[in-house]
Amino acid sequence: MADSAIGFHAQQAVEKALKSVLADRGVDFPWTHDLQLLLRRIEAAGVEIPECADRARRLTPWSVEYRYGEVIEDPLDRAAAAGTVDEVIAWAESSLS
Repeated sequence: MADSAIGFHAQQAVEKALKSVLADRGVDFPWTHDLQLLLRRIEAAGVEIPECADRARRLTPWSVEYRYGEVIEDPLDRAAAAGTVDEVIAWAESSLS
């Protein structure tokens, strides 16, 4: 499977996890794939951002390569992406009320 597909799904998993935290707190969020924007909204809501957030931000470009055919020069570190997804989802689950 191509990096573009794996990166896209990793980005989507993180995006949905972040949006679940915002929704749980009743915070509106825009229609966006920008993980940094979502993390800023979470922080503004008074939620402590996890250490894995910096790695999660790096997944944002993968949302557009798969959908819009843009090309990312650097190959995806699949193991790191999978680890980031696992960490963000675990953090999101623990953050839900």
